[in-house]
Amino acid sequence: MNLTRKFLYVFCVLVSGGTLLGWGRGEQARDWAATRDPMGFRVLTGVATSCSNCISLREVAVLGTDSLQGSLDDRGTIQNVVRDREGRYWAGQRTTIKVFAPDGRYLRSVGRAGQGPMEFAFAQPVHADSTGNVHVVDPRLGRETVIGPDFRHRTDRTMPVMFDGVIMVPGAGHRYLIAKWATAPGGTALPLHLVSGAETQRSFGLRSGSRETETVRGISGRVINVGPAGHVFSSQTDSYEIEAWTLEGDRVAGFTLPGLNARPPGRGGLLTADNPPRNSVSDITAYDSRHVWVITRHLRSNWRDFMVERRAPDRGVYLESKDGMVSPAFRSRIDLLDLNTSSVVASYWQDGLLLRFIEPRLVLKLDYTEAGAPMLRVLEATIQRR
Repeated sequence: MNLTRKFLYVFCVLVSGGTLLGWGRGEQARDWAATRDPMGFRVLTGVATSCSNCISLREVAVLGTDSLQGSLDDRGTIQNVVRDREGRYWAGQRTTIKVFAPDGRYLRSVGRAGQGPMEFAFAQPVHADSTGNVHVVDPRLGRETVIGPDFRHRTDRTMPVMFDGVIMVPGAGHRYLIAKWATAPGGTALPLHLVSGAETQRSFGLRSGSRETETVRGISGRVINVGPAGHVFSSQTDSYEIEAWTLEGDRVAGFTLPGLNARPPGRGGLLTADNPPRNSVSDITAYDSRHVWVITRHLRSNWRDFMVERRAPDRGVYLESKDGMVSPAFRSRIDLLDLNTSSVVASYWQDGLLLRFIEPRLVLKLDYTEAGAPMLRVLEATIQRR
């Protein structure tokens, strides 16, 4: 999904150190996945007392600043970044992909606009495998393209079209989980789908008693992840309600942290003083089989200081971000959840917009230079137990 209309300034966080199992009172906690709950939510505790200095960051590289050719643009896919086995970063640029060395030097671009081999309409690098190949999906073309470590085309495979979330499923089978509203066999519209190529193997993701209904354009409005034990994690972006499922479609549990948005959803459309941007869940990523990262973004109380007023004859007065920079109006928070204890064990606040994890130890951040140009900063993070 397109997160901004201008540039992205990306931070990658490499998390190292600190065994998280057994954090605090977790040694005696029950296995969170031992039971099945078709509809309930466990309220997450500890957010007010979670460790606020257990995560530290250190910059190790900057991407996108060493050449004009290596500059980055937000064209809807820049948040789709993977790191290959050689440590190179592949950043989606809609119709092409830009590749950077581990130290941030621009190396080259891959692909071009079109519908043929190595041509893209909405290129999203989503996975780098152990052989060095990078897997790029294109929801506009309904295709997966595999590119070798020598930047040459390997294979193409047909996929479903027009999904707003995708993640590679760990293990054998070369399968993806995609998020989109689509009608499953039996006539029920469901938001999560396990696919292999063009084949949908299973659809699920709607808990018992849910009043959620299919959207007009099929957009699921979800962030998704698949953990190392094969559990699917999903949350609607407007509420901190994380649901865990098996790949067979059984709901395991739900976890919630109330209060992300105090007001009900607005009417959408143009931003105004009484229709401000919403707080949101921007990512979920399993750290291991027990711990989960959650990124949320929170609107500053002085958010209007970062907006300018516009007027249109047919739309009246509305607000627009200054110089197209959305991030100054927000702060972001990373929470580390212990699912066994249903608690937040550590949190980290960052000015601007943290986007998503590209690995369990790599996270992207949106920011801008003084001139409004994007950069990619790589930060190394260390976790210390309290």
